[in-house]
Amino acid sequence: MALELILQQRYRVDGIPVDLSPYRNHGSGVDTASAPGPAVSQFAVSFPNNDSQVAIQPTAAQGWASLLAIKVEMVVFVDAVFVREQGLIDASGAFTFAISEKALTAQIAGPGGAFVRAADAFAPDGQFHPVPLERWVTVGFYHDGFSKIQLTMDGKLVGQADVSSGVPPLQGSIAVGNHIGGSHPLNGRIDEVRVWRSDPKAMQREFLCRPYTPKTAACWQALFEDVVAWAKAEPAAVASLLQLAEQGRRALLGGLELLSPADQAEARGLLNRFMKLWCEGKIDGDAMRKVIRQWLELLKKHGLDTDRGQRMAELQRVLNAAKTEAPVIDPKCDPAMQAFFALIGKEEAALGP
Repeated sequence: MALELILQQRYRVDGIPVDLSPYRNHGSGVDTASAPGPAVSQFAVSFPNNDSQVAIQPTAAQGWASLLAIKVEMVVFVDAVFVREQGLIDASGAFTFAISEKALTAQIAGPGGAFVRAADAFAPDGQFHPVPLERWVTVGFYHDGFSKIQLTMDGKLVGQADVSSGVPPLQGSIAVGNHIGGSHPLNGRIDEVRVWRSDPKAMQREFLCRPYTPKTAACWQALFEDVVAWAKAEPAAVASLLQLAEQGRRALLGGLELLSPADQAEARGLLNRFMKLWCEGKIDGDAMRKVIRQWLELLKKHGLDTDRGQRMAELQRVLNAAKTEAPVIDPKCDPAMQAFFALIGKEEAALGP
């Protein structure tokens, strides 16, 4: 999944946090102190008291209103004094990343959330992986948005678990170096915090990479505007359609995760070839036909996406139940797109049930 950087926090000589991401969620230090960083020219922040933290309160427009997938990397130095619970970053209503009983932990908020720890059954080797003391280490936390949550130290996988939902949006503030509300400060220093989320504009960029004539572009722009207006008028239908799309995405990507490394490599290769042809505008020729056929054969071979027909029937039921008709593109506006859909239909029919 494509990711977007929404926080890159560094610290000045006076301990003031600075966000280098495009969103500029600088935040402010609460009872923090400046401390030496990994290099002579670098500065870190420390947390000497129970309420010490770097507090961030993003607006809805500053990248945290929609997360789904999340990746966190922090460069930290943990002192050699045992503390049972130490907060790394706590995002209200979304996720918590911490050190508990010397090991990394992560928790996704909400009823569909998940927990992972760098030890025991969560660790790939079944071993306990304590956070190193008295040295700089890069600790990481990753949620892929649909089925997997992972913990890393200096790039090594130390914990993983299955999940059943994405990361919910932020519901309030963010605490760096502590839990929200205080009482569990990091017994050490932080040099840098970087956070990524699933990129909400990735799909649009990929769709628009295809060459368009001015006339075709105008047709699609008009359709997008009509879809936005229809979505506002039909919120229940949109919610059902998004749920169907999420079910399909999870079913497909979850199935791909179970394939052998060789089959996963084949799937990635087909998707890369598809995007190359798409962005070159070659969507209705023999090369695209071959990619579509190989993709459908791969799905059938491994029993993936078998409930697609049911989802399509449910999609049509939702559209039929809407009070107003959903907008569609005029076939005359984009003949190549119509040929592309026809190509898919022919290959599906040729492959059979």
